[in-house]
Amino acid sequence: MIADIPVVYDKETASQVPTVWRESLIRIVEAFKNNDLAAINYIDGVQNIELEHLQDIAENITDYGETLVNLPDETWKTSQALWMGFRWDVILDLFTEREGLSDLILSIRVFETDGVFEYSIQDIYVP
Repeated sequence: MIADIPVVYDKETASQVPTVWRESLIRIVEAFKNNDLAAINYIDGVQNIELEHLQDIAENITDYGETLVNLPDETWKTSQALWMGFRWDVILDLFTEREGLSDLILSIRVFETDGVFEYSIQDIYVP
């Protein structure tokens, strides 16, 4: 059983990605993996993003030249969230069929309003 990872409000130290966010993040990555970009705007908590921008992000995956896979449990060991005082910046390590852990990351900002989390997709890229 995986331990429950709490939401951490610490500006000094990055923490593991909280358990409560993981299902949404998994669904976002699956949508990119399946090239079902329109589905992203129907994932609970995801801030609306124009399809054209999602296509630009997906093009980064294509340009990378590898095929994404669903997020394995290993993702949560290496990915991080950092509290910025009003939001979290999340860096999610992505995995591909051939490489396993790849150089690609998904950058997301997470906002909280009255205990409800919203996910703002920033980019998928190689840092």
